[in-house]
Amino acid sequence: NATVGTNFGGAMLRDIPNQRDVFALLAQTPGIAMPRPDVGGNTAGTQSPYRAYGLSAQTTARVDGVTTPAGADAVGAYIDYGALAEATVAAAGNSAEVPVAGAAVTTVIKSGTNTQHGEFYADYKPGGHKPYDGAENYARYRDINGQLGGPVIKDKLWYFTSFRDRYTALTTAMYDRPAEEGGTQGQPFTTQTTEYTIKLNHQLSAASTLTFMTQLGKKYQPY
Repeated sequence: NATVGTNFGGAMLRDIPNQRDVFALLAQTPGIAMPRPDVGGNTAGTQSPYRAYGLSAQTTARVDGVTTPAGADAVGAYIDYGALAEATVAAAGNSAEVPVAGAAVTTVIKSGTNTQHGEFYADYKPGGHKPYDGAENYARYRDINGQLGGPVIKDKLWYFTSFRDRYTALTTAMYDRPAEEGGTQGQPFTTQTTEYTIKLNHQLSAASTLTFMTQLGKKYQPY
């Protein structure tokens, strides 16, 4: 196998400390270079350029087997990280099914099982609005993520749902109004991302499965 990449299973997705998005996985993959490092989640919710062995703007991404559009968010920038069952990032040496020379990102969404399961995740980092000291400082970081899944009809039809809401606020060099009008630096730069995920699996026969998955993602970055 000539592919250069990394598979992130459920345990790795859960246990590796990062800002819990696809760009965190890219940063942890050999052969991928991120020009803007994430420090404690300061890039959470904001897509970042990257290079795969020197190649940029060449990437393909699949979410549950469906290719997502190309562009800055082609890796599924706003996908619900908590809803991922596994993810694979391949930086080079991909097979003929990959139409570009750069990175290939494949993600799989969790599915329901024959027993009801639920999970809740919460992450909060208080900061407070401090006087601007020439560097970005956290004003607040919040990440709420919950999932629920189980059978609709045992051995036949299963469901999985997930909700995530993440909010970050950083004090920056921005002024509240022009400096010549007496403005002050240190105004917050805020980002909020919200995702809703629904997935259904129907076992049609021993060899056939019908799957439906949809995800609504919203990003609010007013400044």
